[in-house]
Amino acid sequence: MKSMTISIDHQLQNYDFFLPEDSIARYPAVRRDQSRLLTVHRASHTIQHLHFFQLSEMIQPGDLFVLNDTKVRKIRFWGRSEKGMIHELLFLSLPGSDAQCIAVVSRRKKLKPGMLVSLPGNRILRYKKPHQEHALFELVDPNYAPIDEQYCQQFGAIPLPPYLKREAGPIDDQRYQTVFAQKTGSAAAPTASLHFTAEMLANLKRLGAEFTFLTLSVGLGTFAPVRSEDIRIHSQNMHQEEFEITQESWDTILQAKQQKRRIIPVGTTAMRTIESLWLANLSSSSKIKHPGTPITCTIQKDRIIGSTGLFIYPGFSFQLSSALITNFHTPKSTLLMLVSAFYERTRVMQIYQEAQHFGYRFFSYGDSMFLM
Repeated sequence: MKSMTISIDHQLQNYDFFLPEDSIARYPAVRRDQSRLLTVHRASHTIQHLHFFQLSEMIQPGDLFVLNDTKVRKIRFWGRSEKGMIHELLFLSLPGSDAQCIAVVSRRKKLKPGMLVSLPGNRILRYKKPHQEHALFELVDPNYAPIDEQYCQQFGAIPLPPYLKREAGPIDDQRYQTVFAQKTGSAAAPTASLHFTAEMLANLKRLGAEFTFLTLSVGLGTFAPVRSEDIRIHSQNMHQEEFEITQESWDTILQAKQQKRRIIPVGTTAMRTIESLWLANLSSSSKIKHPGTPITCTIQKDRIIGSTGLFIYPGFSFQLSSALITNFHTPKSTLLMLVSAFYERTRVMQIYQEAQHFGYRFFSYGDSMFLM
């Protein structure tokens, strides 16, 4: 497709921007709620420069915050091949009953099928073959020692985003998790929620806000940039992420919509999940695959489990989200395109420029934005 046939909002180049290295937050703020909060009033197109603890000034009684309670798994390991080469591995799945697992591995081309890789704790993997852009391994276990959550907790490291350009340390074990993290399974944190403290959550409740939770397991695909000139083509390659929500939480969201209260997803993961659930039209069947959109749901007794490959970009019609709390995202990312779908792309890019001008810290450990 020629570029002249692509609308401005669908051209990849219009989601690119230059960011100086010193604008990237390498470490978290001293206190979670001391990070800055760029507040955008969409109706009037006005901006306020606040701090996150001042979110309480922006809420209304009855506001429903939707939070992702996923917990980051320590999936980063270093292994040594038979030839003595060190490889970094990021597990995308842990070995199941078939002992097989998928991992992102550095220097993959140096591995040959059948080659063994030794991990800490006397675990050995056999490289089987490439798996798309990743690698398929098999756990070789003469002592029947598993690679499970306990093993990851003991020997693994937090998989910090590559743009931080540093190794994970003790501070990340605490600060790269939300204060309400519950269900282990993510390869990255729902970073918009990192700003909340327990005290702040309690204060917002006292002011009349309501909170409900879901779980979306954030995959490494969240860091993958869009490469197609026409961003719509990326829908064919959009990463899938698994989610879970109780029926009670979903009913709470639907009730808030019926009562015309503000529904405020905290982060792109929460927004992507609730909009996917709405598209799935859960009232129609216990098993749904939304036509034209890779969303699958299974309704069990008290919960909804599924996966979504929904790509939200300008032109998307939001049905549940009234506002959004989010961090500042990387250039050419699906997350930036989601934010641009929720607000006007040109205004979002202007906001990013203003944030740079006023010294906001960017990306996972950076400052936040409230689009209301």
